[in-house]
Amino acid sequence: MSDQSDIRALLDRQASDMAAGDAQAVMTGFSERPVLFDLPPPMQVDADAAGLQEWIDGWDRPPVVTYRDLEVEVAGDLAVAWGFVHTAVRRGGEDGGYWTRCTWAFRRGPDGWRITHNHTSVPFYMDDNQRAALDLEPGTGAAKISEG
Repeated sequence: MSDQSDIRALLDRQASDMAAGDAQAVMTGFSERPVLFDLPPPMQVDADAAGLQEWIDGWDRPPVVTYRDLEVEVAGDLAVAWGFVHTAVRRGGEDGGYWTRCTWAFRRGPDGWRITHNHTSVPFYMDDNQRAALDLEPGTGAAKISEG
């Protein structure tokens, strides 16, 4: 396999582990002390299998993660990937989901590729409410800033 396919396989394993509801397995894709810029506060979070498991268990079924427009670039023992991530969820019998923008940094070590940094974000509406734009899909919505 190529480095790019190894990295894609790592992300696919994490998605499979998430769908299986196994937070501890999801964590095996990360380096020992990754830097994580995730959606919930604070600005930087720690890799926390117990916290992730609590989040997974808060849904009617484990979230299902899929990728779109995933790009991977490798330079020696460092790599970066970016793309869109869809997380499908169910709560109270209602299906839902949201798109995020993700960037990952990887380092190759003795045990293969591991994620050293993950940055996840969503755009927000720059109006008086400044709410997250969770209703967008990749390739939709014009950039605009409210005057007000």
